[in-house]
Amino acid sequence: MKKVLVVNRKMVLLICFLLLFISIIAINFDLFLKYSIPTNSKKLLDTKIYFEPGIPPEGSIEEIYQDIFVTLILPCIEDAVENYYGQPFQVAPYDVKILSVERPSGYRTFLFRLTIKVSPYYGPHISVGVDRITISLSDKCIVEKFEHIKSYEFPYLHWHY
Repeated sequence: MKKVLVVNRKMVLLICFLLLFISIIAINFDLFLKYSIPTNSKKLLDTKIYFEPGIPPEGSIEEIYQDIFVTLILPCIEDAVENYYGQPFQVAPYDVKILSVERPSGYRTFLFRLTIKVSPYYGPHISVGVDRITISLSDKCIVEKFEHIKSYEFPYLHWHY
């Protein structure tokens, strides 16, 4: 004796509705997770700030891009430091902290305003201070503001023979 499967239209519609409902919930939950966890990515529509400060994960593409970026603007940073202190000091690229990046002219425009924190040094990394620099970057790197935050005394080097 063969068994025959009887299909009820109401049952098929109910199953289809349940599958659709479950897939909508899964998509919404995925979107909720994607946009509710803070990341180092652009914010949605509410602001012109496109970078949230933080240290990119080690070995990530964000870290590589940040290192390239800092390397390219390092001469501008060192000029600003020399103009303030009256003599050239070094700035370690790995020690440049990006505090904020914004596009003041709006989305997909290529004028950027950066705020960074640096600790210039001389010799074997003897820090001379802490500074916050605001830079306008388009086809040129222009220092808009230089704020000296903290000073350190220069130690006198005594050589004994």
